[in-house]
Amino acid sequence: MNAADNLLKSGAAAAGWDGVAVIADDETLTYGDLAQRVASYAQGLRGHGVSRGDRVALRLRDSGDLASTLLAIMAIGAVRS
Repeated sequence: MNAADNLLKSGAAAAGWDGVAVIADDETLTYGDLAQRVASYAQGLRGHGVSRGDRVALRLRDSGDLASTLLAIMAIGAVRS
């Protein structure tokens, strides 16, 4: 089971892919937007050599990017530190 996938799919099942998933200061993301961003960020992290079990440090303000990056890290099995 992948926690990121489970969170996205359970949220979308309840609210629909067009339902609001994240409200940040400057943006609102639907579950569909968030899922696309998570997939893109996960691919980017893998492209930089991040893989399962790796530690990933973040320094982001509360935003859609923070939520997307956290879920992408979870999706590839890396660890946020």
